[in-house]
Amino acid sequence: MWLTGHFAVALIICLPLLLLLKEQRGLGLVYVAFFSVLPDFLHSGALRMASHSLLGWAIMLSAVLALLIIAFRLRPALLAIAALASFAHLLGDLYIGSIFPFYPFDPNYVVLHNLNTLFALRAEVLFIILAAVMLIVLLRPWTTLKGVRNYSPSQRRNLLVLMLPFGLMTLAEGAYYFLFFFRNQPGIVAGVILLAFLGLIAFSFIVTLLALLPSAAREYDRCAQRQLY
Repeated sequence: MWLTGHFAVALIICLPLLLLLKEQRGLGLVYVAFFSVLPDFLHSGALRMASHSLLGWAIMLSAVLALLIIAFRLRPALLAIAALASFAHLLGDLYIGSIFPFYPFDPNYVVLHNLNTLFALRAEVLFIILAAVMLIVLLRPWTTLKGVRNYSPSQRRNLLVLMLPFGLMTLAEGAYYFLFFFRNQPGIVAGVILLAFLGLIAFSFIVTLLALLPSAAREYDRCAQRQLY
């Protein structure tokens, strides 16, 4: 499953927890985004076999969460979102793609539907449309974006620490998808939709970064005033 599909599936699964977060909903969405692709940060050969197994998933999740807990004060809801979103990645690749559930004890993979078939592309588009409707109707992204401006310095750093690697992953996968798959796939309409949503995700993260600038400027002004007085 491509990044857009993973994000959509994780968003659908994590929706109840996102509704509970309220003022930290923007941070919660970034947790959904980052952890929905966590196993794909190790996506080469045997590393993919490890990261797409239950044991590898548990190790990666525990290591990243340990670092985040040390660096930031995390609400239990964010920890739950991280666990669900990253596990949703395995569910997505089980449905479209492949996973190695018991690696390294058993190297055999499990797959229900192959990647990049017409069925797979249409299924991802359906997940994306469903997630987009939920996002717009229930999560009110514009209100969530305005709330980001009031985040504390710690929350802003937490946001950036997860946004930057996910943003790079989005750009890399978008380029890879366009150069090697977009023109050769069986469903051009579905391919256009997937590519458009990759662009929309990248645009959303740029807008979020811009929303952080005013709050960062205010924090700089407060620090400057404390130094003067």
